Amino acid sequence: MSDPLASNVALLIPFDNTVGAGSYADRSRYCHPVTAIGNAHPSRVQRRVGAWSGCFDGSGDAFEIPHHPAFSFGAQDNCVEAWVYPQAGGTSFQYLLAKYNINANTRCWSLRIRDARVFDALCSTNGSAADIYLDSGVTAVNDQWTHLALSREGQTFRLFVDGVLRASVTSAAALFGETNPVTLGRDATGSWWFSGFMDGVRITTGAARYSADFEPPMVAFDWSDPHATRVRAGLLRPGLFADFNRHDPQLVTRTSTQARYSPAPGVARRVITRNVAVPHREGRMGCQLVGTVAIKGVPEHQPVSRPVRLYAQGSGLLVAETTSDAQGHYRFDGLDPSERYFAVAFDTERWYRAVVADQLVPEYMQETTP
Repeated sequence: MSDPLASNVALLIPFDNTVGAGSYADRSRYCHPVTAIGNAHPSRVQRRVGAWSGCFDGSGDAFEIPHHPAFSFGAQDNCVEAWVYPQAGGTSFQYLLAKYNINANTRCWSLRIRDARVFDALCSTNGSAADIYLDSGVTAVNDQWTHLALSREGQTFRLFVDGVLRASVTSAAALFGETNPVTLGRDATGSWWFSGFMDGVRITTGAARYSADFEPPMVAFDWSDPHATRVRAGLLRPGLFADFNRHDPQLVTRTSTQARYSPAPGVARRVITRNVAVPHREGRMGCQLVGTVAIKGVPEHQPVSRPVRLYAQGSGLLVAETTSDAQGHYRFDGLDPSERYFAVAFDTERWYRAVVADQLVPEYMQETTP
């Protein structure tokens, strides 16, 4: 079912992936980078609104999202929610979803399990004290899924447990603004750790989403996949290549880094730069394209080794293929400076769809030998 508040979603972590693998990427339009801390990871052992959930062992496991203005609510309506599956272990206080740093007196908001194993919520208007406190009175039950939602509508703060309103507080004040990260499974100090599983993490801004008892979301959230492998092409130094006629690609040679293609016999002719390297000679000029393959959010821009193919922009013909190195870097040599190209990166791990970087322009540069 489509979410009518999709444009208000500031963070969405369903822990699922379009190809059926676990992922902790943010699926909101912001595509916030998410960093796994310790051994926090997607798991299929327990799941609530999809095929996967986030797993926390209660000792050093968390996910962290850097500060963004969308997480500083001020006085606007908002909603913070998640499914949680507590287990034995963890610390006496367990922060579930929070933007809260006690040590630095930069408290903002949080959902947690306090020392009596009761769900509560803390909000601060001054950063130094939880002057808006909501105690649900509901005890956390181990090995059982519970939906938690903290919402603000106008001057009313509400805490829901499994869709039932359990506490409310009235305040017209704006919440304290600070730059702590949003954390899942701990507070910003790294002192209080959650043990269990978490699913369906969602932050909504500009809308309270829940103002009365409701049926918690029981199906996976709708989301598109903006996290496919990124290709960022830069323009660097060239090699030198000969001209030849080519149209349909056929493999003609392979170097240590890239395969080269030439035409099938008898096809229509078009003169362009040949893509089979000849020995470089000092002072000669040519063209080259380089780029980087990286995955966003695992953590942000994590470089990966993946297959990359280069195509001519106008004809769509395959020019060359290579594999990025362990640092994500790839290079295509000996390109026609008058041609435009597009590169396609493929994820052989099947976590992400292939992604295209188009309108790439090679550039002449002088290369000399010292």
